Amino acid sequence: MTSLKMPQVFSMATTIANRLKLVLNSLISPNQSAFLPGRLISDNIIIAQEVAHSIKLKSRGKSGWMAVKLDMAKAFDRVEWPFIVAILRKFQFPHRFIHLIFACISTAKFQFNLNGKVVGNVIPSRGIRQGDPLSPYLFLLCAEGFSSLLHQQERNNAIVGFKVARRAPAISHLLFADDSFLFCQASISSCNTIKEVLQSNKALKGQAHDQTHAILDLAHSYLAEFQHSQSAPVPISRTRDILVSRSPPASGLLKLNVDATISKNIEKVGFGGIIRNSDGLVVAALAQPYIGGGAVATLEAKSLLSMLRWCIDEHFLVQEVETDCKAITDALTNNKEDVSVFGDLICQIKEALSLIPNA
Repeated sequence: MTSLKMPQVFSMATTIANRLKLVLNSLISPNQSAFLPGRLISDNIIIAQEVAHSIKLKSRGKSGWMAVKLDMAKAFDRVEWPFIVAILRKFQFPHRFIHLIFACISTAKFQFNLNGKVVGNVIPSRGIRQGDPLSPYLFLLCAEGFSSLLHQQERNNAIVGFKVARRAPAISHLLFADDSFLFCQASISSCNTIKEVLQSNKALKGQAHDQTHAILDLAHSYLAEFQHSQSAPVPISRTRDILVSRSPPASGLLKLNVDATISKNIEKVGFGGIIRNSDGLVVAALAQPYIGGGAVATLEAKSLLSMLRWCIDEHFLVQEVETDCKAITDALTNNKEDVSVFGDLICQIKEALSLIPNA
């Protein structure tokens, strides 16, 4: 049985931590919510849920949006001591105060209890100790360097934060200690900017390499889907996947017919929906343009989702829904997990259908 013998935390670290936390609220940006007096981590959780929900419901606009979750593995163990000193100097802490903090984190030694004998003498060269009252506050200062880099890119318009409303503030990132959410436009340039920020963040050695691969995979996936949608041939008059008669519904029922009109080269797209009663008379109709491209099945799915939300908002008691896209009908009856954009739209369509009684 091997155990690690940790040195006791001296009262000096506690005293420094009590002094440090008095000024952290004025140094740490509002994007960070962990370990700070007067801030609750649940606040950022609620904001993250609202932003993610708004992104999921956003079906209009020329550009798409994405949310990226980053998790720092072994965050405390990988903090570089020179970076801690540099960030403390950047915040203009007194030289004596910085020297005391560096003494607290650099004088620790580790020994191992092996079969009842204390052996070894390991002197660490980086990292901050778990359980040390000073460690959470030092980590927040290091994470503030990452937040400052993102704010700088946002000021340079390299990253555009997401707004849940027209007059709401733009939110580009939220921090939860060693976890973070990034919100920006779904584009190759945004992915490259995030990659550059991760590579220039020197607080954690080894993190940038792992996270950069994830961002590059995301960028390549987005680029591949975009190129596929642009190169896919779309005839002006295409044969319907399912031949439908647009027949009226049964007596006393309302029926929604949905279709998407797509021009050549997908330069113009329009969504349309018609609600008919059992006599075949048009009860309501809606037509709306859509700015953006994509695969035909994806655009058909967006059209269906948009019309279903229209019925829900206007409280139309629709009992039948009809579309001419076979890919949608097959996906609705298939429970296979699909992580593509089309698969996410199908999940949203299922949720919308569950909100329409008897549909």
